[in-house]
Amino acid sequence: MKSLFNIQVFIVLILYVFPAALLFANDSVKLSGKVFSKNDATPIPYALILVKHSDSLRTRADEEGLFQLILPKPGKYWIKASIKGDLIGESPWVEVDMEGVSSQHPRETALEIALASSDSDIIVTGIKPNRNPSENKITQVEMNRVSGTAGDPMWALLSLPGITGNEGNAEPVVRGAFPGDNLYYIDDLPVGYLFHANGAISAIDGKYIQDITFLPSAYGAEYGDKLGGVFEFKTIDPLSDRWLRSIGFSLLGFSFGAQGPVSKNQSMLFNARRSYLDIVIKLVEFEEENSSEFLSPPRYDDVQFKYDWEVNSNNKVSFQLIGARDYARTNLNPGGVLQIEEIDDAYFTQGIIWDSYFKKISSKMIAGYLYKETFSNDSDIEIKERGIRNIFFREKLRFQLHKNHLIKMGGDLSTQRTHFSSILRYTCNQEVRCVGAVDVTPRINYGAAYFNDSWQVADNVIVDLGARLSGNDLIKRFYLEPRLGASWQVLRRTKLTAGWGRYNQPPGLDSVYGLFSRPALVHRRADHYLAGILHEFNSQWSWKTELYYKTFWDFLEWDFNQGLATNDTTGEAYGAEILIKKNLSHDWSGWLSLTASRAEFKNAFFDNTRLSDFDRPLIAVFVLSKHLSNDWMFSLKWNYHTGDVYTPIIGSTPIIDEDTGETVFYQAQYGAANSARFPHYHALDLRLSKHFKYSTWELETYFELINAYNRKNVKKYVYSFDKRSRKAEYHLPIFPSVGFTAHF
Repeated sequence: MKSLFNIQVFIVLILYVFPAALLFANDSVKLSGKVFSKNDATPIPYALILVKHSDSLRTRADEEGLFQLILPKPGKYWIKASIKGDLIGESPWVEVDMEGVSSQHPRETALEIALASSDSDIIVTGIKPNRNPSENKITQVEMNRVSGTAGDPMWALLSLPGITGNEGNAEPVVRGAFPGDNLYYIDDLPVGYLFHANGAISAIDGKYIQDITFLPSAYGAEYGDKLGGVFEFKTIDPLSDRWLRSIGFSLLGFSFGAQGPVSKNQSMLFNARRSYLDIVIKLVEFEEENSSEFLSPPRYDDVQFKYDWEVNSNNKVSFQLIGARDYARTNLNPGGVLQIEEIDDAYFTQGIIWDSYFKKISSKMIAGYLYKETFSNDSDIEIKERGIRNIFFREKLRFQLHKNHLIKMGGDLSTQRTHFSSILRYTCNQEVRCVGAVDVTPRINYGAAYFNDSWQVADNVIVDLGARLSGNDLIKRFYLEPRLGASWQVLRRTKLTAGWGRYNQPPGLDSVYGLFSRPALVHRRADHYLAGILHEFNSQWSWKTELYYKTFWDFLEWDFNQGLATNDTTGEAYGAEILIKKNLSHDWSGWLSLTASRAEFKNAFFDNTRLSDFDRPLIAVFVLSKHLSNDWMFSLKWNYHTGDVYTPIIGSTPIIDEDTGETVFYQAQYGAANSARFPHYHALDLRLSKHFKYSTWELETYFELINAYNRKNVKKYVYSFDKRSRKAEYHLPIFPSVGFTAHF
């Protein structure tokens, strides 16, 4: 498989030889913040942010009331927010001191507007669309302050409630679902895969992520079709006032990027990353004579390109390209028998996003192309190859039908050509080795449409009534699923939320086209139930708790009698979560996340109930960051969770060679599935970072100490030959990590 990124690397090299005048950064600083209603503390979308005595310095908040404003230099500024429409108002002028602030470490502020009624034409949406009942958001600054992550966005997300993962693997497990059950979007574009190195590293650079919205369950009708959570990545807008370049290094790889204006209303950014372990090994040319293991170290690269065109005040067009590639090969030679394990995965997505805003309507139209290919080879016993070419179209429409009714509607269409190839060599009986093969190239069409009415029943009550209709010609069935959400602003800073929805997820291609496939399979199904309360003590402190319950049915299991997958497994997941948060400020911030949960499934074939492979009854995460003097930052993260489940070996039976009388091996006897647990897990990660600012460039450095008190957390047990004794293998011991990024 050829690398996808030769052209992109060439482009970035050209960017780095631009005229020398573009290499120097100015002293611009960044102000971030949120606009919200003084009446009920809800965010206000699309408000205009103004700077006193400057007509050119202005920006508009997004649909969640969030904004970022680039100011030309440090100093004191007066800013305010204004909105006109069915509801009008403006905030008072607020003085913001930007001394000591940089474009890489923005200052946070909040602007309050006392809304009033108006009979004028609606310029922006009058009522705030109801947020999904269960929703968490983490910003770039917050991500960078979570220790033990090296700035990786997905590892930072694992510190929030409702989400967990395996140690060493950032692919999230959300409220009883499985890792592959999540939906990922980057600026509304679908993602081929989001993780390098089998889940160890995110496949997108965190420094270009503005924020991530995480919806763990009971999300609205615009999302589907998955049973787990939804992750929406919003990337930063390229700088429009100057060119900025960056080079970064860490223990895992290096990156280089550039962003800046192309013309008055057009700007772009480019970023590429690559691991370098394989390069280092080749340079050292290490080779051990008679070695039984030959390793091609895992290598990865990814690329991100974004071109923004502000057509006018009502229209914005963005062209984006994102992609990633992973390769690893291991040759094992135990006892003179060659074993090969090889993976080669790659994808890229390119798309055009057109945002338009009119008096009563906002529209987001997305069209693009996704290409993905995967290859795996397991000692020539099983060889799999997949190739996907997917043309997709999405539309998200929002308009004010009435002053009390905000309508959201849209849909998804895609046509996908899939090449599916698999070869399996296996022993049919004691004398014959069989070979099974499949090679098909089906075309699969997917379609969905949704409708949602955010109905403001009373001044402090909003009810979302929605439904989603989806189907495809893989299974040739349609699913009509209702979604319901509600929020009640009981007090000015206290809100009650509730939600319910029905969801489906198509079976994997292996189940439909694989060697032991069953085309009659149906989609997996789930119902999500949710109730929560959110209280904001002030603009800094908040407290949130949620109760959830999920039921699953039509899950896949393996029927040993028929040798086929069947939809006969059911399950349930339930829990309670608490998040106590201190919002970002210039000096310190953090949160405490507590989760108590249970997830179990019933296997119809064995007629028993077992815990989920990812069941963790208790999870606690404490995150704290403190801004020290001279731009030093200290942060820590302490993580605790109940030990993971496993199936114990309770005995063994010797298998004896009839000719020699010798014991060939011991056949393990297993206890009940997932009936044992490893010891509880806990670890402390520390981080110390420093921001250096010079006349023409800036440098960000960090040092992290992973598992600072060297806790021995059990990863797995390795059993002796006769299965009568075992020893533990542990997760990562105390381990240092360093990295830096230069901006110029």
